[in-house]
Amino acid sequence: MTLSDSISLLLLAFLSVATLRQIILAERATRRQALLTDDVAGCCESVGFVGCSIICTGVSEMGQIRDLLSEEYDRYEVVVVLDSTLQSEAFREIVAHFRMIRVNDTQTGELPSASIAALYRSRQRSFRRLILIDRRASTPYDDLDAALSVASYGYLFPIGHNTRLCPRAIESVVIALAEPANSGVEMLHSVASGSYIFQREAIIRRGGFSPRMLRRTTPFRRISTHLPLTFRTDDGEGKNLFRCAILFCVGMTLLITEGILLGWGIAAATAATVGFIVAAARYAARLNVPTNCSVRMRLCHIKRIIGIFRPAKFII
Repeated sequence: MTLSDSISLLLLAFLSVATLRQIILAERATRRQALLTDDVAGCCESVGFVGCSIICTGVSEMGQIRDLLSEEYDRYEVVVVLDSTLQSEAFREIVAHFRMIRVNDTQTGELPSASIAALYRSRQRSFRRLILIDRRASTPYDDLDAALSVASYGYLFPIGHNTRLCPRAIESVVIALAEPANSGVEMLHSVASGSYIFQREAIIRRGGFSPRMLRRTTPFRRISTHLPLTFRTDDGEGKNLFRCAILFCVGMTLLITEGILLGWGIAAATAATVGFIVAAARYAARLNVPTNCSVRMRLCHIKRIIGIFRPAKFII
């Protein structure tokens, strides 16, 4: 066996061990979640007076908004940011469906980018947790700043287009943040889903949301969880089949090339490792995520399972 063969096998073994470790951590986190959330799931009482505001950018689909509003935790709200001129049809539909009226907006001035044209709340008590912001289209980070300026609670959960919450996600978040050892935590990061929950005041101190906020010279005081908190279902069956076909063709081409250059034994070991990682990603996705999650979401699971370095950018 040559030196290159040995190095290749060691790298494949390292990937397999790293994958197995991530799966074990995710399964342990899921079991712990089931034990801790049984007492609070479906209960509207707050846990440790921790409140969470879902702040949305690029969210205009009624089904997604209804799903976000279905949470029963009492210290919880959903803030949606839209441009009524560019998304007029969706804006009118939301206002009509949730019986929203324009209310006074008191600008706090905490963030310069948090400009708001109009603020809407619902007449109906059943939709009191929904806040709608009308503002001119800008970057997603400016939208999040605007949502922050009207958010009522101390922790912010950014949500993007076609993103759903996993079952018991909010209960898991508030339980983690309510622990005495985590008092004053500025950021909760879900390693499994790549989602973040930020302390409101910590974002204000850093000048608002931006792609570079994770690389500030003053790092966030953070904790991590291996529970997935969000998932995406934006792929139709056609897109899923197309992506699977492309990935299969690319994968087979790479394996054949590797077999010719490095030997068929190394190619077989690579195929076995890739198969193990794909199976692990499917298993991780099904721990807390519905079975209809997209191929893109499963690819993200693969990336996070074998990931070594922390993400350098905050991408919504």
